[in-house]
Formats: sequence, C-alpha cells, structure tokens
Amino acid sequence: MIPPVRYYIKDTYKYQTNLSLKVQGGEVGSTTDCQVKIENPTGSTVNVTISGFNNAGGSMSNFEKFTVTGVNVTKANNGSYSLSLGAFEADTQKTTGEALAINGTSLNGTINADGTATVSIVFSPGSMPMPITAEFTGSNTQSSAQ
Repeated sequence: MIPPVRYYIKDTYKYQTNLSLKVQGGEVGSTTDCQVKIENPTGSTVNVTISGFNNAGGSMSNFEKFTVTGVNVTKANNGSYSLSLGAFEADTQKTTGEALAINGTSLNGTINADGTATVSIVFSPGSMPMPITAEFTGSNTQSSAQ
C-alpha cells in the first residue's frame, strides 16, 4: 500500500536554515538557529511547527515557537508539495512562561523533491497591531544545496 501523500513530507527541516522576520516590508530580525517540523499527518493536512523566533533578536525574542494545525497539503506533478492555510489561531508561551495568542493571516509553503523547504507565515503575536511575515528556508538533509 502506498502511504498518503502527506507522509512524504513529515520531517524536521533543520539544515541550511534561515528565518527572516519582517514588519511592513522591513526586516526586524533573522536567525539561522531555527527549524520547521511537519508532523501529525491526518487526511490531507499536517501540523507545522516553526521555531527559532527567540533567536531572531528584536521584539520577537519573547517567544520560541508555535504550531499551526490543519495545514492543507497538495502534491504537484514535479514531485513537490504545497502547504496552504488561510486564517488560523495558535497558542504559545512567552519565554517568561506567560500564554501568548498567535493570530494568523496565512501560511504558504513548498516542500521540494530534493528536501528543501520554504514556508511563509503572516501572523500577529498577542495584541501587536501590524502583522509579521516570517520567511523560513531549510532542508531535511545536510547535503541538500540551497
């Protein structure tokens, strides 16, 4: 039996990584100490955890990660997979231990056949009035070229 398509992308993308954070088009922080983990595939959806915010510096350093559930997965003819989701809500913890609500606008991404990944998430942590765009790039293998 061939596993459902979503199982092919269930992995941790932690090599050759970069996480860039922008507000209104201007960069507010970045780090290479980050990762995206895709897990819990059910139906045609997965959960996507993006971490490393606390390493990006600036005002985003008050939380480490959050998980977006129910992200849609579709397979393209070239062997890549697309991730997509509209508005979402997530909960996380500040580095001080307090709860922090994440209000998301969108998540989009591509997992290429060579194991490289790009993920873009637009969200607002807590009561922040302007959304943050987080752009992640990485790979699930050490040898993948970017």
